[in-house]
Order: sequence, then structure tokens, then C-alpha cells
Amino acid sequence: MGDSPLVYWWRYWLRARQVLATEGLPALTGKIRRRLRTTPARTRARPVLPAIEFPYRRLTFETNTPPAVSIIVPVHNGYAHTYRCLSMLQSHAAKADFEIIVVDDASSDETADELARASGLKRLRNPSNLGFVDTC
Repeated sequence: MGDSPLVYWWRYWLRARQVLATEGLPALTGKIRRRLRTTPARTRARPVLPAIEFPYRRLTFETNTPPAVSIIVPVHNGYAHTYRCLSMLQSHAAKADFEIIVVDDASSDETADELARASGLKRLRNPSNLGFVDTC
């Protein structure tokens, strides 16, 4: 098993100090440049988010059977993120029986108005901003 990142960087720092003291700054910067050129960048695949239609498309969540699962979505401002979340859930509505409960934590943007347009959602609204933990 490999070292923790802290141990790795500590060892790297000690080696860099040694090179700086014995070979000088030009040698250290050259070694760092070579290391950066030969070490592949660790990139994480970013998820592909659906494009946001503006004005927002009306979301509908209609179920005829009792839900097997309740999905609680706490929100506060940033309706674009909420819309993405709800539209992804809507794309799976035919595959599973679930209900969506959106808890609006006293949003001051268009969140409340847009959620009122959606059908089939259960909406709750806090009178004041309680924070994420209390909203959950």
C-alpha cells in the first residue's frame, strides 16, 4: 500500500531541499520541469450535464401507484442546479415508483415560482433559512 499524500509530499520536499542545497536553483527547477513533463496529469472525467433550457421546461411527475421510495431534495437558491436534478429524476420516473419531496430553504431567487409550476412534486418551504442539516 502506498504512502499517504502528506508523507509523499514531505519526502518530495526533503529531496527538493537537498537538491537545492547541493546543486542549486537551476538544477531544481530543471528537475521539476522534467518531472512535470513526464508525469501524466491526473484528470477526473467530468459528468456531462444536460443543457438547461431557458425558460425552463415544465416538470411533471405523475404516479398512479403508491411510491416505493421518497426522494427528499433540499434546495436553497440556484434553481439551475435544482432543475438539472429534477429533470434527471424525471427521466427515470417511468422505471421506478418514487415520490419527490422538495424542501425549499427560504430561497430568494426564482426557485419557489418554478417549483410551483412543476406538477406531481410535494413542496415544503421553510419560513427562514435553516441550513442544510436542519432542512434535511
